[in-house]
Amino acid sequence: MYIRGARVIGSLDHLYQLLAEHAVEEVLIALPGASGADIREYVVACRKKHVPVKVIPAMHDVLNGNNTPRLEEISVEDLLRRPRVNIKLTEIARYLSGKRILVTGAGGSIGSELCRQIIAMEPAKLILFGHGENSIHNIYKELTCRKPDVADRLHMVIGSVSDEVRMDQVFGEHMPEVVFHAAAHKHVPIMESNILEAVQNNVLGTGNVANSCGRYGVQRMVLISSDKAVQPSSIMGATKWLCEELLRARASLYPQTTYVTVRSETSSAAAGA
Repeated sequence: MYIRGARVIGSLDHLYQLLAEHAVEEVLIALPGASGADIREYVVACRKKHVPVKVIPAMHDVLNGNNTPRLEEISVEDLLRRPRVNIKLTEIARYLSGKRILVTGAGGSIGSELCRQIIAMEPAKLILFGHGENSIHNIYKELTCRKPDVADRLHMVIGSVSDEVRMDQVFGEHMPEVVFHAAAHKHVPIMESNILEAVQNNVLGTGNVANSCGRYGVQRMVLISSDKAVQPSSIMGATKWLCEELLRARASLYPQTTYVTVRSETSSAAAGA
């Protein structure tokens, strides 16, 4: 078949063969109605060959003014196997407002960002829990500089999630209603040579937090897991997978507490929280 003199040389099923046989410099995807599941494997095939991929926007979007008639880089949303989930911040703020909230690993990259988001939702108390006093102090100073009026609601607590006694002390004193568990060793190469510490901090530490949540009647515990927990090929990924399974078990043991797992994208060189 020819379209305006250009030969159609095959369907998408021939893409692998065409990439191997021709010096392809770029691939353009003109399937505006396709889902992420439809195009994901072809994008992966192109990237394995180091061939850049771009998507052509739908013509009706261009005509309606919702998009410009230009080529766009592939986005994460283009590859999702499900509809995009829009976060409803208003509902989250309504839920967290006036509650006692504890964030483990509050000085780390993920934990500190959680604290920045949470403090804007006017919690009754925000417990900044972490192992490193410098990082905890830094996020405390940042939050109080941004909102001086919240200083009396912030509590700096130093400790390790792997210390079961300390966790019970913290829960008994502050009685959190919502817990975000972000504390973890996330550095993939380092954990390969420190297996015992990875298990002690990530797995046993998560177990301690989950147990304390159940024993002290926490309403909701949110585990910040990792994309590397999916079919794990590293020690760090395996420990996070175990954390997810551990939370599944605690959900049956403590039905009054809602246990939730979310996965974040972590690079292989991510620093531990």
